[in-house]
Amino acid sequence: MAIFVNMVLGRHFLKILTSYGLWLLLSCSLSSCTETDVACLKSIKASLEDPFNYLKSSWDFNNNTEGYICRFIGVECWHPDENKVLNLRLSDMGLKGRFPVGIQNCTSITGVDLSSNNLVGPIPDNISAIIPFVTSLDLSSNNFSGGIPKALANCTYLNILKLGHNRLSGQIPPELGFTVLKLGCPKYGYFGALTLSSCTETDVACLKSIKASLEDPFNYLKSSWDFNNSTEGYICRFTGVECWHPDENKVLNLRLSDMGLKGRFPVGIQNCTSITGVDLSSNNLDGPIPDNISAIIPFVTSLDLSSNNFSGGIPKALANCTYLNILKLDHNRLSGQIPPELGFTVMKLGRHKYGYFGALTCNR
Repeated sequence: MAIFVNMVLGRHFLKILTSYGLWLLLSCSLSSCTETDVACLKSIKASLEDPFNYLKSSWDFNNNTEGYICRFIGVECWHPDENKVLNLRLSDMGLKGRFPVGIQNCTSITGVDLSSNNLVGPIPDNISAIIPFVTSLDLSSNNFSGGIPKALANCTYLNILKLGHNRLSGQIPPELGFTVLKLGCPKYGYFGALTLSSCTETDVACLKSIKASLEDPFNYLKSSWDFNNSTEGYICRFTGVECWHPDENKVLNLRLSDMGLKGRFPVGIQNCTSITGVDLSSNNLDGPIPDNISAIIPFVTSLDLSSNNFSGGIPKALANCTYLNILKLDHNRLSGQIPPELGFTVMKLGRHKYGYFGALTCNR
C-alpha cells in the first residue's frame, strides 16, 4: 500500500503550536469580554450607512441574554450561547462609510468580510492592531483608496487577503512577502488605476509552454486547452486548471494527475508566477527534478510528483520552498540521500517497502 510523503516544514509545525496557543488565548473567558463585543457591533452599526436596513432590521441590542448577537445577520460567534464574535460577514449589503475601526472591540475576531459594499477612504495604517488575530480579510469590491498598509504583514495569522477591485494605489509593500500572491491583477487592476502589467499574460504563456513541452497521448490538454480566446478567465475552464478567481487568468493550482502525460518536468511552469499547488502525479514523466525547483515554483504549498519515473537525486533546493507543507515523491526512480537541508521533514519520511524514492529504501 502506497504511503505518501507528507513533509511539514519545521516552521509550519511551530505555526501549528502557535495557532493552538492562539485558540487557547481566544477561547479563554475574560471578564467584560462579551461586553466589548457588543460594544464592537454597536460601533460598527453606528459608523456605517445602511441604506437597505440589513443591520437596522437585524442588529437589535435591546436584549441582555448571552448569545443574542450571534443571531444577528452576518455575525458568527465562537459559541452560539456566548456574545463573542468569531467572524463578521457583511458582504454585498450596500454599506457606506469608512473602515469601521470599532471592530477592534471584537477582540477575538478572526474573519472579516466587508466585500462588495461602498466603503471608502484608506485602509487603516494600524490594521494589525485593530484586528490582530485575523486569519481572513476580504475588503474587495469597494472604493478603498490610498496605499496598502505595510502593517498587514504584522497580522501574524493572516492567510487569506482579498483587496481586489478598489482604488488602491502605490507599491505593494515588500513586507507583505507571500501575500503579494493573493493581491493579483484583475482586468481593472487590484489597486484601482494601478494594473500590474503582463500578470495574466505570463500565466497564459505558462500553460502554452506546459502544453508544448509534454506529450499528451490521450489528448486531455489538446482537447481542452484552447488558446484561441481573449477573454479574462478563459484558462480557468481548462482541464486541471484552478484560478485565484474564475474571471481572471491567474493560475492558483495545476492538477494534471493520471493523464498519461510524458516528458520532463515542465519548467515553463515558472511563468505561472502565483501558483501554489502542483499535482503531476500518476503520469509518465521522467528525468531529474530540476535543481532550481525553488526558483521555478517559489510559492508552492503542495507539490505532488508521485507515481512517475523521475530519476536522480532529491534537490536540496526543495528546502528553499518556504511555504511548502505537502510533498509527495513516492513511486519514482529517485536515488541517493535525503538532503540534510530538508531538516525536520526527514522525520516525516519513515520507511516504505519499495522506498519513498523508488529504488532507495529509507531504513531507520
